[in-house]
Amino acid sequence: MSYVGAMNPTAGSFFIIDRMQRHFATMATPFPEAEVLRNIYTCIMEGHLQVFNSEMRDALPSVINAAVGTHQAIADASTPTRTRTPPLPLPLPHQAIADAFLPTAIKFHYQWNLRAMANAFNGLVSMNPVSYKSPVVMARLWMHETRRVYADRMVNQTDVDKFEEILSKSAKTHLGEMPAEELNEEPNLFASFVTDDDAKFYLPFTKGWGQLSEILEAKLYEYNETYAQMNLVLFNAAMEHIVRISRIIGSPRGNAMLVGVGGSGKQSLTKLASFIGNPYP
Repeated sequence: MSYVGAMNPTAGSFFIIDRMQRHFATMATPFPEAEVLRNIYTCIMEGHLQVFNSEMRDALPSVINAAVGTHQAIADASTPTRTRTPPLPLPLPHQAIADAFLPTAIKFHYQWNLRAMANAFNGLVSMNPVSYKSPVVMARLWMHETRRVYADRMVNQTDVDKFEEILSKSAKTHLGEMPAEELNEEPNLFASFVTDDDAKFYLPFTKGWGQLSEILEAKLYEYNETYAQMNLVLFNAAMEHIVRISRIIGSPRGNAMLVGVGGSGKQSLTKLASFIGNPYP
């Protein structure tokens, strides 16, 4: 019989009785360095992009560098100063960002580990060579997934604005060769219900809010034909929430906690998103 134990270096007890520890071979596994993260996701994405065109493959290092830089900026800013090794090198004007994402009693879920970065890349491996031929579209998909993984968990607009500042700086630094106007065009939304194909490809809404509104109005009409009628006003924020919920429902082991006052539409939007993912009773 073999015993294996794991300890979290940032929480819980840090003391082990010597008589117990002598039975174990002790190993320390620190957080991977940036170069290690680049190597991990380069291997994953190079395998996926083998069937894509050369422009997509050539742009991959820039996207990975942007992803690693963004994650490290957020993860380091959520780590108390006493556990940072080495300390986060931030200039004084940006020192507020270093304390922006610390876990507190209200922000107890501000724990940004490698699962967050992996969840962002889950969207990138859903690309197919038929629909994704431009590096800009791949970069926009990374920005969309990064917002879904990080920004959607933040509890106030101040934190979201600080996240957007980090994302913008990372995009300018690593994706500067791409046309900025096309890269930052809004809305930047992707979903698996852009087309009616059964394959459920993950695609962008290239025609903006009008295209998304038309699709969701049709889906709402289908829902009302089958279930108890919902009279929903699909304004932009509501449609964006449906895209968020639909993405979570369609993800393996996807889960979410919707927070809002009563009557804000949490149940109704979830019902519609669930119906879009599985329209059959």
